[in-house]
Amino acid sequence: MTFKQIATSHARQAGFSLIEIMIALGLSATLLFGVLQIFDANKQSGNLQQAYAEVQESGRIATEFIARDIRMADYWGCAPDSDSIYDHLDASDPDYAAMAGDLVGKDAIEGEDDIPAAPVKQINSITVKPATDTITLRGSLPMSGVKIVDPYMVEVSATIHLSIAPGVSVPKGAILMVSDCTGADRFSNTANNALNLATATTLKKVNLGHNTGSIGAGMVDNAIKKMSHTYTAGAQISTPFERTYFVGQNPSASWSLYRVDKGVASEIVRNVDDLQFSYGEDTNNDGSVDVYRDADVVADMDNVLAIKLSVATVSEGNITNASAGTFAPLERTYSLTINIRNRTL
Repeated sequence: MTFKQIATSHARQAGFSLIEIMIALGLSATLLFGVLQIFDANKQSGNLQQAYAEVQESGRIATEFIARDIRMADYWGCAPDSDSIYDHLDASDPDYAAMAGDLVGKDAIEGEDDIPAAPVKQINSITVKPATDTITLRGSLPMSGVKIVDPYMVEVSATIHLSIAPGVSVPKGAILMVSDCTGADRFSNTANNALNLATATTLKKVNLGHNTGSIGAGMVDNAIKKMSHTYTAGAQISTPFERTYFVGQNPSASWSLYRVDKGVASEIVRNVDDLQFSYGEDTNNDGSVDVYRDADVVADMDNVLAIKLSVATVSEGNITNASAGTFAPLERTYSLTINIRNRTL
């Protein structure tokens, strides 16, 4: 091989020059930076969409739970009002205070406005968030699939006979209310319906008892047997309720919406940051709301016809706010006005 051929061969095998390498690296870095920017933008967009989904779902569930009970507050079947309820429950029973004490002689709606930071308020050993509101609602919920059937009561001490749908249970010791447009009676069921009603596939007939004497541990006895009057097919069986909603500190040291039902506090929705109520009061008895007020300045809760609800929820994770240069959870407030059906129909 001649010298010229060797030189030509070496020229063909030569690599990139330093300038060419630097240009290539610069172009690659620019492209990589663009790819990273797109990836980061997509990631932020995904985080934002996830945050929106979280706050919307939390807000929807929270408002739905509270609104449903507000609508049913002060509902006592066809009975004129809670004062017309004839109470059979024995106030001297050791279980009375825990299971029925707040059902009798209390307003259908109670509220606390702007809980103070000190002293620390607790409900069922759960710390309530300062500057938030609480609400307690009382009423009755009709039992679906339950109907009073023949033989009807021929006297006020007689048994009440029911036809119930599959899956419905009326256990011994359940606090119930029977009502018609004449009045209502609240009592503990003393009949032991041992039939496994939860697995029944057809209508079943059971009895409701309202006898006096000991029913059993964890149940409230009846002090009076005789009903205020006899009940027939037009009467309705319902379950009295008392529920309290508040924002409390959960085991993770963040804030959640809690509901107290039958003395038990349950965490309903996590990441609820605020809860506010405003009460629409009819001040001139014309059947319409005249002014919305906080709980502590309402003149008479019996004249409240509607309640404004405001719930603030936050996302589980943080999101980036490029314009503000911040990194924090997304927060949204959901508000609605709910009519108290039994007072506005």
